[in-house]
Amino acid sequence: FSNAPKSMDPTQSWTHRTTPIDLTGPTVGTSPLMEFYDLERDPHELENLIDDPSRISQISDHASALRRWMSSVDDPLLTEPASPRHALALDTLARIGLASAPPASNP
Repeated sequence: FSNAPKSMDPTQSWTHRTTPIDLTGPTVGTSPLMEFYDLERDPHELENLIDDPSRISQISDHASALRRWMSSVDDPLLTEPASPRHALALDTLARIGLASAPPASNP
């Protein structure tokens, strides 16, 4: 949920960066909590679009998809975050994902 040590798969146009090498490394605390890149326009991942209001729908959809996948594979981070930063990232993913959820119907 923090810094990504490896380049992303070039066949994907959007991707989350989620595999830090070392959760105690010196860049983890200073890296953005969430990152979102348009790999077609920005293959070198220089412009983080996570705060771009025009991308909120895409970001929300990806956050929801990531949480659904984590749940489907019983990712232990959902119940036992490895660090306070993971807990914060999971909370942020949940809040971002709510933006794409359909409104609840009134009974």
